[in-house]
Amino acid sequence: MRSPIWRLLLIPSTYGVLVWSGLLSLLAFDFIAVDVSATAYYVYLYVIICFVLSNALISRLFLAIDLEGLGRQIEVNGLDMLLFVVSTLIGLAGLGLYILDFSANFGGVYQFFYIFLTNPLEIRAAAADSTSFGFQISYFSWLSVFYCVLLLATGYGKSMGWKIFLALLGVFEFALNLLFIDRTRPTILFVICALGFVACRFGRFRHPLRFLVAVFLGPLVIFFAQALYTGKYDASDGLLNNFMVYILGGFGYFSSLLSDVIPDYSFARTFYPVAKIFEVLGLMREVPPQILEFRDIPFLTNVGTFLEPFVSDGGLMFLLVGVPSLAVTLDLFALLALRMRSIPGLFIWANFILIALLSFFVPKYNATHTYLFIAIFLGFQLMRASRSIEVRG
Repeated sequence: MRSPIWRLLLIPSTYGVLVWSGLLSLLAFDFIAVDVSATAYYVYLYVIICFVLSNALISRLFLAIDLEGLGRQIEVNGLDMLLFVVSTLIGLAGLGLYILDFSANFGGVYQFFYIFLTNPLEIRAAAADSTSFGFQISYFSWLSVFYCVLLLATGYGKSMGWKIFLALLGVFEFALNLLFIDRTRPTILFVICALGFVACRFGRFRHPLRFLVAVFLGPLVIFFAQALYTGKYDASDGLLNNFMVYILGGFGYFSSLLSDVIPDYSFARTFYPVAKIFEVLGLMREVPPQILEFRDIPFLTNVGTFLEPFVSDGGLMFLLVGVPSLAVTLDLFALLALRMRSIPGLFIWANFILIALLSFFVPKYNATHTYLFIAIFLGFQLMRASRSIEVRG
């Protein structure tokens, strides 16, 4: 990928432009009936313009980065191995705790796996009434899986036994994440690992179009495979129609929201993890749930694109400020993370691209795991800088 044009694939806003332009084009072809107002269309055009402008402002800085030997420039040291081990142990503990907690709903671990194999939607339904601390700490397994892929991609450790261990560990943790019966978990893991793999082999990647196709088609395969396995779709409408509902429903939901939204100006949805901390400390009243109420658009859905928190918190004025601010922030922080030339840096960069990639569906910039990963990355960079100062001293 020596041509400068392919470096645009490193910028989060590139994916925002591609996804929003592509899906709005599908919406215009009326593959399915979706109620979208003229005002909503103007907002969607504004979103695309913001992504384009951010891309234009930041692209020259991405073009200036030497990425041809990024995989060889990444230094894997003891701090990396410590983070890898810790994220693996905590992630596996979280996955195990989730299994144990939810097994109580089905009479034991054996029954949990039996339900997973025979009627997995029962597990999904149980999540509406049950919770587990394993949900939160299982996010560490995402970082562990990413380390497995990147350690293999960068060639760290030459022994065949080490490579087999990394491959088996990564596949095992990925498989355990499937137990949540949630399309977003495997999609996120696939996308960030694919992005990280290609970034660290940027100079040797000869078929960029294949990469682009894989990033977009991989989640589609996951969607259809899980829908067929779980039966989570309306058979009378067909699998393809259900897929169109899935990817276009957010545009109709947001349009419906615009017609009757009353902003509460709490900004609790936009900064959800911070608001939850304030709620626990008694500094904020009850934080609104992230799971939205269903709306008929004319089919039922409860996803409102990444725009929903902005307009629910502060109305159209806050949205007009929030969208360009988010677009520029994603691009700038992705640039800084990529310049760090570290595995945690690539992890954060890939997650910022994911935020733009899924912006048509749900907001991920206000997700708990996003804040967690940023905190881990900043802690890693501070520790690396501290060790560097000690060595110089």
